[in-house]
Amino acid sequence: MFLSRKIGSRKERKWFVVLATSISVFFGLEAVAFLAGIFQLATFLRVALIVYFFMILVASLIFDVKLKIPRSWSRSAYYYQHTKQRVKKFFYILWRAFVMRFHYLRSWSHWLHFQNYLILPAILYWGVVLLIFLNPFDHLRKQIFIICGTLMLAMVFWFFKTVFTSYSSTILEVRYLMFAVMVISGFMVYTAVLGISWYLGLKDGVFLIMVAVLTFLLLYQSLFHHSLLDLRANLRYALFGALFMLLPAYLVTKYWSVNYYTAGVLLAGCLHWYWSNVLQWLQKRLTWRRALEYTALFLFIVLFALATTNFHARIG
Repeated sequence: MFLSRKIGSRKERKWFVVLATSISVFFGLEAVAFLAGIFQLATFLRVALIVYFFMILVASLIFDVKLKIPRSWSRSAYYYQHTKQRVKKFFYILWRAFVMRFHYLRSWSHWLHFQNYLILPAILYWGVVLLIFLNPFDHLRKQIFIICGTLMLAMVFWFFKTVFTSYSSTILEVRYLMFAVMVISGFMVYTAVLGISWYLGLKDGVFLIMVAVLTFLLLYQSLFHHSLLDLRANLRYALFGALFMLLPAYLVTKYWSVNYYTAGVLLAGCLHWYWSNVLQWLQKRLTWRRALEYTALFLFIVLFALATTNFHARIG
């Protein structure tokens, strides 16, 4: 087998899988950006969906790499060794090996558990795609979105491999890295949904609902990644966060007019301030000093967003 232990250590195979997957997604996003540039919107959407489902398939393979039944093909071949017809025997073996390969995900509870790991890459990927859609003819900006999105997806894939090959090695630094990816993903998706709502002429209420739903999903998966997900206790903090984000989102709909990037910065800053304090409190590590540091950073982000926004500009 190509990725067997004989040709590399576990760390080397991890690097190979993450690098190969990231390069594939990168070229997929490049194809999406090219189609946006020639304004082939129907093909743009189809290719974006194909790349997304490819990414989900790869994530599925990464997910249960240590949970699958070993030697599923050889076991299936032994099971059907007395079947005479070669064609029928091949398809029987193929099907049985496939079922054995994904036996873990055939359980409903296991499948639901797996979905928690797909929230962040889905939000990040579609945030990048929507930003490409909003800037179809700006080549430099599209490349920045693609490179940044690919790097963050690579971090997510690395997290997958770390969790499902050696869970004990998901050290605190890795979790902080995933927190950073979550905040940057929030910036991208907040920016994208605001731009899309303006582009399509949607009502402000639709934007507020999208912000609340996306915030809840981001906070939910963050609780899950930090092993803090408790439907009876901690989940309410994700709900409070979604409600909290409605206030800055409403201010954006009231005062912002053209620059949806600074609006995304403001919303991401609010997300960072709220969730940094909540996570530290849930982990019993919140101190007055840390709270003041998070508040100072939040004020800097707010001032930056206000200073770089022209509130008198209007779309004519």
